[in-house]
Amino acid sequence: MVIGAFPRLLDLLPHPGALIAQVPWASPPQLPKPPELQHWLFERPLVAAPVMLAFALIAVVGGRFQGRPRAGLVVGASFAALAALIAALSAIVVTDRERVLSASRDVMEAIRAGDVARAEPFFAESVAFIASGGSFSVEKDWILSTVRLFPDPLQIEAAKIQQRRAAVDGVGLARSQVMVRGGPRGAAGNLSWWLFSWRRAPDGQWRIHSMDLLLLNGKPPESGMADLIRQAAP
Repeated sequence: MVIGAFPRLLDLLPHPGALIAQVPWASPPQLPKPPELQHWLFERPLVAAPVMLAFALIAVVGGRFQGRPRAGLVVGASFAALAALIAALSAIVVTDRERVLSASRDVMEAIRAGDVARAEPFFAESVAFIASGGSFSVEKDWILSTVRLFPDPLQIEAAKIQQRRAAVDGVGLARSQVMVRGGPRGAAGNLSWWLFSWRRAPDGQWRIHSMDLLLLNGKPPESGMADLIRQAAP
């Protein structure tokens, strides 16, 4: 995201069009999956609940065909009740993974719009940038000054946070992967993959503590990328 904000960084950027054409589906390995029960009951109720309702209908129809309509109704009612329970639980229970996915989408929307006020709560006071093994820390103010460069002279053409690309690593610790296409306005966009590391603050707000540039136009970033970003930081 900060790539393109500083002219010296452009020297390290691969030509986007050629590389994207070579590796159109390049992406980092997915993060660990959540427990299946948690995923389907709480995070994907619009899949699980209709399946239960379908089982309910099958039980009722099957009971009639077998000459046991009463038994079919009992089994069908049980599946229907389970579908209602799944829907109710999903409305009440919000998992940490869902919160991190939502925070990832919200912070990217704020950056894309150049909305500093919306972006500010999602960043820790100090954030580590990581690229090709190199790392350094910047203050929140520096990140927010970069947010002000959007949507002009920088732009984010698209940002994608997939359902499966977030993982909870422990109490108050999580990660999410974000795909971003963008760069200087009017120039060909670069495709990058980022890994955000999140921590939950005492007030319940999830905040980014590190941002790891995983891939740039389908390849790991050049070894000098972290050094150039460090030189650009105040």
